[in-house]
This record gives sequence, C-alpha cells and structure tokens, in this order.
Amino acid sequence: MTRLFVYGTLMRGYRNHEAYLSGSRYLGEAQLRGYALYHLGSYPGIKEEKDGTVLGEIYEVDSETLQRIHHLEEEGHLYSYREVSVWQEGSMLYTVGTYVYLHEVEKESKVALTDQPWVPKEELIWYVSYGSNMLFERFRYYLEGGRFRGLGRHQKECTDRRLPRRKKKVTIPFDMYYGGRSGSWEGKGVSFLDTTKPGEAYGVAYLVTKTQYEHILREENGGNEPDEDTSWYGLPVKLKDIEGIPAITFTSKRVKAKNDAGALYKSVLLEGLLENYPNVEKTLLEEYVEDRNVLR
Repeated sequence: MTRLFVYGTLMRGYRNHEAYLSGSRYLGEAQLRGYALYHLGSYPGIKEEKDGTVLGEIYEVDSETLQRIHHLEEEGHLYSYREVSVWQEGSMLYTVGTYVYLHEVEKESKVALTDQPWVPKEELIWYVSYGSNMLFERFRYYLEGGRFRGLGRHQKECTDRRLPRRKKKVTIPFDMYYGGRSGSWEGKGVSFLDTTKPGEAYGVAYLVTKTQYEHILREENGGNEPDEDTSWYGLPVKLKDIEGIPAITFTSKRVKAKNDAGALYKSVLLEGLLENYPNVEKTLLEEYVEDRNVLR
C-alpha cells in the first residue's frame, strides 16, 4: 500500500475523487511544505518553492489504484510522481507520494495559503453582507452551526464548515434600510437593500464556495429554499465581480415598509462596521447605523 497526498481534483467532493479514490482509505488532511500551489485552469499543480505550503488530503492506495492515477495525471509528461514528507497534526509523515507539475507556471496563478485547499475558480463566490453578518463572529455560525450569543434561531451547520478563504470590505451601490419584523432581533427591523435607485452602503465580502453560499441563502430565509416571491431575502443581487469571481448579495424582491432596528441589532451592526472599517471615524459609523431610515 502507498500513502498518497492529493491537492486538486482527487480531493473529496471534486470530479475525480469518486472514480479514483472512493474505495481508498482516507487518512486525513495534511500540509506539504517546500512547494507552492498554482491554478492551471480546471485543475492545479505544485512546484518546488522553499517557503511554500500546500494543503491537501492523504489516502492509502493499492498498486492498481496508483497506476490508474499515474495514467490520469499523465505521469512523466504532465506531472512527475515523487515521494515527499508531509505534516499532519504536528507530526511528520515520511514516504508519501504526490504529483509535481513539470511545466512552467505563471506567478499570477499562485494560490495563497489563505485560499487553500484548492477549489475550482468557478466554484467560488464572494458573498456580500451589509447587515449583522458583517461581524465575523456572527457570520461564522452560518457555516459552523449554533446560536450567536444565544440570540434568534439555531443556525444549521453547513456541509462545508470551512471558514471563508478571505474577506474584504466593499461598497454596495444601493442604500441599506431597516424593514420587516425579525423574531431573532426583538421583533424589530433588520437590514435590506433598496435596489430601485442608486445609493451607497457599507459591505463585507466573504470568499466562499457555491455550496456555502446556497446554504447561507437558505439560512437567511429560515432554512427554506428561497424564490423571488419569498417575503424575506428572495432576490439575488449581482454586484461587480471581485478578482474575476462573482460577487452576490440578496434582499427582498419588493422594498419593505420601513421599521427601525432595535438597539441590539444596531449594536451588532456597529461592531461589524468597526471590525472591518477601522480607518473610518466611529462617529460616522454610528451615524450610519442610526440614520438608515431617514428619508433619502
């Protein structure tokens, strides 16, 4: 039997896993140091790099499976099979096989450690929040499950519990206002966007997978599949792409009657703004939180 470190389409959930590794023993996640990961279109490759690190998975495979994977990877032509050492839970595992890309790569295609494990670019989305999910402590419950500070409904755990690869602040070209009546927030209003006219709102974008985005959207609608007629967050709003990846948020299909948010919701909103916009004066952020329902 051979231990094999994989970092791309052979990982769980990706297109080649079922056909090649579904019958092999999974040994867990691991890190390969001294190599860097690169996007090569619909698949990745690794190259030696002194300070690089690659995240992946280890499997125990038999000789027949290994030969099939050699064929898949075009061993000797596209990739070179070699034995390496990997780190797993603080210990070094020796004599682990992996595949190293044999051709030139573009520096711009390097995948940062914060964006690993590798995901096909077409499977990524920037989910943009403009409400309480701007606070990272609040948002992570949408992926990991549980109740934020004991408030509201218990968020269902996502099948992909990994935290977002990155986050960044963004400006949303619509005004945010408070509307509806949320049982999670004192029966008062929460954040929505008025997409009927241009405006401006603070936002935070999280780089997540499509699976995670779809889960977040359901959770924002009480755990149900939304449609455009859903009275809560049924309308996807496509924003300007970020780094070539779609950026999407959502709001209600129709502008709701305004209903001011409660003190608790506003305090969490302000926390999120202070966390992500540290260079903006606190008084300006406080005014932003307080004046959302002023006629505009």
